[in-house]
Amino acid sequence: MSSASLTDYKTPLPGDRYLHWSDVFEKLSHPDMLLGVNPTFRSDADETAAGGQTDEQARLVIVLVGLPARGKSYISHRLINYLTWIGVRCRLFNVGAFRRQQLRGQGEEDDTGRADFFSAENKDAASKREELASAVLDQLLRWLGSEGGEVAIFDATNTSKQRRRMLLQRVRAEPGVQVLFVESICTDERVLEANLAEKVRLSPDFQGMPFHAAVRDLKARVAHYEAVYETIDDDERDAQGASISFIKVINL
Repeated sequence: MSSASLTDYKTPLPGDRYLHWSDVFEKLSHPDMLLGVNPTFRSDADETAAGGQTDEQARLVIVLVGLPARGKSYISHRLINYLTWIGVRCRLFNVGAFRRQQLRGQGEEDDTGRADFFSAENKDAASKREELASAVLDQLLRWLGSEGGEVAIFDATNTSKQRRRMLLQRVRAEPGVQVLFVESICTDERVLEANLAEKVRLSPDFQGMPFHAAVRDLKARVAHYEAVYETIDDDERDAQGASISFIKVINL
């Protein structure tokens, strides 16, 4: 994994403003928690030469990547709090919350919260999960396109290269919208156990379940995702063969 400094890594926003990622992640964690950075945003000159969008039209989608209970939602909420504080119009789009909201009226929330719903072998559930993710992405793009949004955070596992290519293709079809992947990795067993316990305690998926049964079910869900998990690396490309922009955060 190549590494790079965040010092000059910035994203243009409307109104001659920039997001300086060294400042953002200084608020999230110690710099040593950043494993690698692969910035590929175009320069102003590149955009002008290509007839692309100006800084005033630029918008950003931050896509979270990682297994369950790895701190993705924690990072999302910290980003929302910080970006709101500095005056950026931002919004969080969480696929899990949308799943529970949409399926609650259909009496399916118990089944969709269980581990089997997240198995790649469960073809019906896999199709439903893709439909839900696509619907949330539609909401996100409408908000960026017609409601004056500047930064949108897409909070889901997004653990496969196929899913990430689909997201890139959909988002890059919108003029002036850039994509940054933020992958959250947890290698510290103590942090992971604390994350698992916190998710079981707070997630509506496990409401009313005995604690140890809920932890077993969550670990089974994680195992389903681990079976298909593809971490981001320097060689990952979009559907057109272009490199992607990403940041990795470790043990946050």
